[in-house]
Amino acid sequence: LIGDLVHTQPELFEIGWDSTSNVDSAAAHASIERMRNLILKRDIPFAAAHFPGMHWGKLVTSGGKVGYEELPD
Repeated sequence: LIGDLVHTQPELFEIGWDSTSNVDSAAAHASIERMRNLILKRDIPFAAAHFPGMHWGKLVTSGGKVGYEELPD
């Protein structure tokens, strides 16, 4: 569970997305990038409980962009 790592889905998918919720944007970006890379590199399933409709899934890359793929039930 990624908890409060991100406050909006674009923060998870779009590198450099800036949220006004971050007190320290540089530290927030670095934390998100580390987690994004870990999830992608190790193919780790995750869930983000704050986002309606987003259940257990994986991050995937296509054409240099990061996306989300829901895991089957």
